[in-house]
Amino acid sequence: MKRRTHRYGLTGRSLRRWEVMTNWADDVIEEEADEGEEIRSDGDVLGEVTGKVRKKSITTDNTIPYEEQWETDVEAYEARKSNPPSTQFRQCAQMHTDWVNDMLLCNHNQTLVTASSDGTVKAWSPHTHGHSASFHEPTTVGMHADYVRCLAHCREQQWVASGSFDRTIKLWDLSLASPRNEPLITLNPPESSGPKSSIYALATDPYGSVVASGSPERVIRMWDPRSGRRVGKLVGHTDNIRAILISEDAKYLLTGSADASIKLWSLSSQRCLHTFTHHTDSVWSLFSSHPALEIFYSGDRSGLVCKVDVESCADVSEGECIVVCQDTEDNGERYGSAGSEGINKIVAMDDNLLWTASGSSSISRWRVPPRRAVRAAALSAEGAVDSPLFSPPPWTTMPRE
Repeated sequence: MKRRTHRYGLTGRSLRRWEVMTNWADDVIEEEADEGEEIRSDGDVLGEVTGKVRKKSITTDNTIPYEEQWETDVEAYEARKSNPPSTQFRQCAQMHTDWVNDMLLCNHNQTLVTASSDGTVKAWSPHTHGHSASFHEPTTVGMHADYVRCLAHCREQQWVASGSFDRTIKLWDLSLASPRNEPLITLNPPESSGPKSSIYALATDPYGSVVASGSPERVIRMWDPRSGRRVGKLVGHTDNIRAILISEDAKYLLTGSADASIKLWSLSSQRCLHTFTHHTDSVWSLFSSHPALEIFYSGDRSGLVCKVDVESCADVSEGECIVVCQDTEDNGERYGSAGSEGINKIVAMDDNLLWTASGSSSISRWRVPPRRAVRAAALSAEGAVDSPLFSPPPWTTMPRE
């Protein structure tokens, strides 16, 4: 590892990049309306919008967040390509009595928060010192009346949102964790008694300005976490919403659905800007560390993981979509006859390494091809560069306890 010198994905980035790439730039609804002005549509809005326009200040802070201050040393990995480093077991804890459905890191990556089918949300800080430290032992943050399916973390406000099959979204203050902790607020869908109101996906931005939720209702609901009110919904998918990402400035949303599509939305205009159709099976997971989501990964039920890279493109058609890997029960057979349990979770680091978790009880690590812009620069400098269509078999497959 080495210390990062600049924020990932911010260099040279201009505003409204997605509108330009998807040819919606001339139709952007300006955000310079007076405070309290009603939201208006030009007739091409997908979904219903309620509430008032809130003027947002666009952050230009290039300070690297603590969680992002270190990056992988690509040169060191290249030097060890023939003998890649192995993964070693560090520590574990029995935190739940049923399946763990989601997990995330918070508190400067020191605290692990998990959501389980046993109806609880728990936190654990394995590296804290002293038994009096918070979460030194696994601690119950809160509870739902049914399976807890997904989590989202607000970095600046220090709360965690949990979505459950009990059809509620609850926000928890980690500093108040206790077995009888009450949520900061509970968000209820309009038809909370319906079976299709179960929450399958959640996302929020680092500043907690908006929460997005997905469910079998086939709509994405937008919430104001401060008031608990629904502020809009996005309509366009034809099946369950399984994964959601929000850009750092809360202007864009990516949604993955069981209808095998991924949609990019503008939250300013409440409009679908583009639909990605490179998957042929249900999209189960999304991941991006790019502030504007211009590079993202997606995993589907068949085990395929794809990478979309449109960074620095003038048009989305100039970008690329590549198959990174296919996670199967036997990862030694990359595209063999082995079955797949689907990609439940993706984590990538610095466009260098990628981890996948599936129902096969293993976590696999993969090499990721360099970014499109990096390869283009190498092509310009050296005259030739390889452009791999997929990664080699995983370096390691780590069985889960």
